Amino acid sequence: MSQGAILALDTAPRRHFSLVVLHSSGKHQQRHFDITGNGHVESLAPGIEKLLADENVTFEDIERIAVNTGPGSFSGIRAGIATARGLSQATNTPLVGISQTELLAISASRHSEEEGVLLIVLDAGAHLFLQAFSQGETVKALAPPQNLPHDEALAYCRNFETPLLAGNGARLLEGFRTLEEFPAPDALLLATLAARREPADAPVIPIYIRPPDAKLPQK
Repeated sequence: MSQGAILALDTAPRRHFSLVVLHSSGKHQQRHFDITGNGHVESLAPGIEKLLADENVTFEDIERIAVNTGPGSFSGIRAGIATARGLSQATNTPLVGISQTELLAISASRHSEEEGVLLIVLDAGAHLFLQAFSQGETVKALAPPQNLPHDEALAYCRNFETPLLAGNGARLLEGFRTLEEFPAPDALLLATLAARREPADAPVIPIYIRPPDAKLPQK
């Protein structure tokens, strides 16, 4: 048995997801799953069950559940949050939510080893999803996320002095320094952050780049 473990679910990526059990000792077991179609829903619960069984961990040993709140795959975020909430309610385990932009910012900042403003920029089709963070010893959000057309996104970035841009939409904005490659965040980073985050300060609120294609009929 393992006391004080954290279970983390990172289902934001479109083509894969990752799960991790992080023990209080620092030991961890992580699993990556490639998916197709509706695979988040089909693979998530069995993946969690097998990971816990292989680690000889029960939900009595889990002190916290962490989940990536997005943005990312709409179905992935929805499946991950629904599963995390269900497990939390069924086992009375505290729940921690951490956004994909914060995970990306921390991973990028560690790789760049710079200080100053880091802008995470995600391609949202006709719009760009942006969020500004400080980078360096402490990575902290400087402003709420923005979902802007291309021209407005350019103007928004110019509000910051020599920002560094990172994310899959960074190269769509010309005239700025970009961090082309850095390690992709995963469930282990999510769990590590959740270990230091109070659940009351990290609510699980889904973040979607754009609304789903399916809409309820208008009255």
